[in-house]
Amino acid sequence: MPMSEEEENISFDLFKDVVTTAIQEKEKIPKWKKKLDAADLRVSFKLLVSDEDTFFVNLIINKGQYSVKKEKLDDYTIEIVADPVDLVGFVSKEYSILNMLLTGKWKIKRLLRYPFKSLFVASLLVYS
Repeated sequence: MPMSEEEENISFDLFKDVVTTAIQEKEKIPKWKKKLDAADLRVSFKLLVSDEDTFFVNLIINKGQYSVKKEKLDDYTIEIVADPVDLVGFVSKEYSILNMLLTGKWKIKRLLRYPFKSLFVASLLVYS
């Protein structure tokens, strides 16, 4: 059964809060602030809500400015395909990046093309 629009909005708001909080924490660290100010990334998240239901969220970081929106990006740098629950588990350090990739909880499109940018995004999302 597909998600209702209200459920999708609640899921998006929760996801946005998680990502925004992680980035705001990193902005307080001088090393991370410098990295964010130099970053130019377009990340598409394909969130697998159920067997029949997915929705897209994107994170765009451009020279210290960032936005999280509920829309699909076709011109992404990388795309992360994940279950939102597993993604929150990763952000809260319940799972490692290695665990996420080896167990198939995360699939990163263009990982081999942009390995350092993929690791940057993964590290950025983990709460300090």
